Amino acid sequence: FTTVYSQGHYRGTSYLMGLLAGYYTYQHRNQPFNKRWTWTLQLAGLSCCLLVYWSGSLFYSRSQAHSRLLGAFYAATFHSVFGLGLALLIVACSVGHTTFLTRIISWKGFIPLSKLSYCVYLVHNIHQFLWIASSRTPVYLNPLELVSWSIADLVISLGASVILCLTIETPVRYLVKYLVSGSLSTAIPQAVQTQEMCDIQDECDLEKR
Repeated sequence: FTTVYSQGHYRGTSYLMGLLAGYYTYQHRNQPFNKRWTWTLQLAGLSCCLLVYWSGSLFYSRSQAHSRLLGAFYAATFHSVFGLGLALLIVACSVGHTTFLTRIISWKGFIPLSKLSYCVYLVHNIHQFLWIASSRTPVYLNPLELVSWSIADLVISLGASVILCLTIETPVRYLVKYLVSGSLSTAIPQAVQTQEMCDIQDECDLEKR
């Protein structure tokens, strides 16, 4: 964990792929893919993400012996492959045709969760470390306990992130806005309105395709 997973330079390729995906999406937002390319990129992105997700579980199986070369290869590439999968999904859903997967990802119910996602990232492992550090006996996992702990993690993480968002993130955002613009007015500038109208028109055109 300390030598591979938590090191920042191992995530550099993921950041770079995200930047490239955003740049490509912005530059080609008016040049959509056809349906074949859209499905190809979406399936490729899902395959990359699922490959990393399921292959990682193999290293926790005590019944199988793994070579150091295989472990080193996975540690060096899983961030890049997972980032590539997410980048392909972002580009396909943003620039390509509207598909079933695009409608799922664009569900409005994800908007509140997206606003809490960074706060969840900051606080989700605090109570996990506290629970592990306070344990005095070995833990034997079974499906029922795994589901119970997962639900508890979600509730605690989301609850703490709501408090963090309301008490720190949102006030700081408005404070920065006041310091930069000198006003807390919620009025939308004309340039922003024009850009939003263009974005709405692009979304309508995308849905028609």
